[in-house]
Amino acid sequence: MTHIVLIGAGHTHVGVLRAYAANGAPDARITLVSPHPRLYYSGMLPAHVAGHYSRAELAIEAGGLLAQLGATFISTHVTGFDGTTLTLADGQRLAGDIVSFDIGTAPGALAKDHPERVIPVKPVEALLAGLARFEHGLDQDDQARRLAVVGGGAGGVELMLSLAYRYGGRSDRPALDLVARSGVMAGVPERVRRALSHALDRAGVNVITGRGVVDLDDTGLILDDDTHQPADCVIAATGARAPAWLADTPLALHDDGFIACDWHLRSRSHRHVFAAGDVIALPEPRPKSGVYAVRQISVLADNLARAASARALVDFKAPRTALALISLGERRALALRGRLSLPPSRLLWQIKDRIDRRFVARHDRPAGDAPETG
Repeated sequence: MTHIVLIGAGHTHVGVLRAYAANGAPDARITLVSPHPRLYYSGMLPAHVAGHYSRAELAIEAGGLLAQLGATFISTHVTGFDGTTLTLADGQRLAGDIVSFDIGTAPGALAKDHPERVIPVKPVEALLAGLARFEHGLDQDDQARRLAVVGGGAGGVELMLSLAYRYGGRSDRPALDLVARSGVMAGVPERVRRALSHALDRAGVNVITGRGVVDLDDTGLILDDDTHQPADCVIAATGARAPAWLADTPLALHDDGFIACDWHLRSRSHRHVFAAGDVIALPEPRPKSGVYAVRQISVLADNLARAASARALVDFKAPRTALALISLGERRALALRGRLSLPPSRLLWQIKDRIDRRFVARHDRPAGDAPETG
């Protein structure tokens, strides 16, 4: 029997398991390799940080899907691949007839070079643990604190607004700095940048533009104009990189180190290897976004089944732009797709809330158990 090995419990792989449980699995043995069968849905993370959702509300437990499919779960991570066999963290080796990678990204240089000082935004567990350590310090003394988020993209801005809302009611509220070298969400329409800048200003966030972080010392950030920015806590929301061990595999990689694939989501060098989510490099690059990972679910599920039965594969038709609903800390959000946008409103937050809750509810239960529609 064909053996399909899924590496990583990312958005796409969990969606594939759900699709197989709901619609029928291929005639194949399925193994999932991941440190744990739990996925924290990234679309709800900023609102969780703001306090609108509990941690349980953004968790998708794949265990029920695995049991329904009779699939095998191996609780570890992969450290190597020779084109045929996977090397696991404990030294064991695992072979699959078809292998699919959905392993996300690795922390960027700032978090990698300063693991004791810098909190990466991914994995989610690392971000939440880092915030807990920082807040323990807030609770222990009356010393004024500063928290810096490095990165002016959507992820950094959304996270900073969520943190501002989280700490807004505290008497010991930390000072908040957003370091955005190229400005707030460079490249999006000016009206969107103005709306986000206004939201940051209202939230009391100090935005540092035109300067980037080059290093850290014991008391804060060293910027590229040789100035120093004090910081007790630093969160890196920029510069995510491909997992380093991919460079030691025979897989074809893009210049940035991610797995080079065709429009079938199949490796350009190994016909039995597929990839999805943030780790993939398509022929025409797309943003690293959960939106694209979710869109890849149906195509990857279909193509893994087709590969298992030697049938022709289907293409992933990736739109050049995708709808982004960006939350503003409070229960408001704005909408952006390409050059089109809608201003912040509570209605857009409610729409985002409904979309996100439905996604989690649909995947966080065995197929056949219908989620509440509300």
